[in-house]
Amino acid sequence: MRRIIHILLLLFLPFVVGGFSTMAWGQTFKVRSKLIDEDTKIPVPGVNIYIDGDLKGISNVEGDVQIEVNVSDTIVFALAGYEALRVHQFPLPAVIEMEPLGKLLHEVDVLSDDAVLTNTFKTLKKDSQKHKKKCRLYFNRITMESGAQTEIVEDVMEAESAVNLRCRNLLCGQYWGLAEDGDSVPSALEKIDLHWLSSAGPMMIGHQSANHYTLPFPLKFSLSRFKRIYNMTCDILDGGEDLMYCIHFQRKRPEQQMVLEGDLYVNFTTFRPLKFDGWINMALNIKRQQDAITIYETESGTLNLHISYGERHGFTEVTDMHYEFSTEGINVKSILVNLDEGLLPQHERVAIHNNILDDIRKVKPIHQSLQINNIIKRTAREDYIINR
Repeated sequence: MRRIIHILLLLFLPFVVGGFSTMAWGQTFKVRSKLIDEDTKIPVPGVNIYIDGDLKGISNVEGDVQIEVNVSDTIVFALAGYEALRVHQFPLPAVIEMEPLGKLLHEVDVLSDDAVLTNTFKTLKKDSQKHKKKCRLYFNRITMESGAQTEIVEDVMEAESAVNLRCRNLLCGQYWGLAEDGDSVPSALEKIDLHWLSSAGPMMIGHQSANHYTLPFPLKFSLSRFKRIYNMTCDILDGGEDLMYCIHFQRKRPEQQMVLEGDLYVNFTTFRPLKFDGWINMALNIKRQQDAITIYETESGTLNLHISYGERHGFTEVTDMHYEFSTEGINVKSILVNLDEGLLPQHERVAIHNNILDDIRKVKPIHQSLQINNIIKRTAREDYIINR
């Protein structure tokens, strides 16, 4: 099932006396819209925007998109779990609703829930073992609000991409900080190691943080152990030409902490993941200096995680990711997207260690040719801080 939005296209002919504006055939122009869930009305981040099969942008943390198009283009908005939208007439509406996929209504030959779970784990493990050294380029934007200050990091990194992101190296990046009164402020971001969160997911390969909380797919998967921790249900969603499983993971005991829950969308045929929407109650470590003594504190909160996967290169790999971590005193939002390797000039690589700001100071600013804001639109607050 595919929906097509039919929107009235107004073509104004150029008249010298009448003063009408002109939109010529072949002319490019910017379009802006906000993508929301049709049922919940909540913004949908991480929606891929395609023109002629090429990825041209991705919706930001507030569901906003801004891309350049030609009046002859057809835009496709796509995200696993939603009906794909095809738009070929302009202007676009200010708000576009994404329709969640419905459950399959006709009969097909299906596997048991246990078989779906086991086959998905086997696929993930095989892809991670066979392709663990394959690397991709990613752009990442982290925005952190703490008290009256806002801090932003934008960086381009190279990372091993199979199943989850690992072995990250910075190529270029920038930092901005601003207090509510407009002054520069001491960094709160400098006290927290946030960059490892880009490695989070339902199966984390070769990363120390995987030992700190329970995953649906640990390295040594046991169906009996899984069932002691999780309740699981599985739906089949009808995407028209493509079917997918949606596996729901829910912890059995609400009092359990550090257990990753969520919904994993899986290709019906290959058992490769398409998307994961997850959440976990967890804590971040905060490093403070007091009288030449290092003090470690924790901030407890909720991490909401959205990951999209692709298999363009023949294995499961992260294509884009959005997470938000919230506590009483801190709110962190990050969005990450795969870049075309040909976009970036050669840069020296700097391994990411504990804190992203330590490494940002060692690399060059992001090259202007990347036109990052055309890929992921900044929020109004981010634009104000970066361009002030």
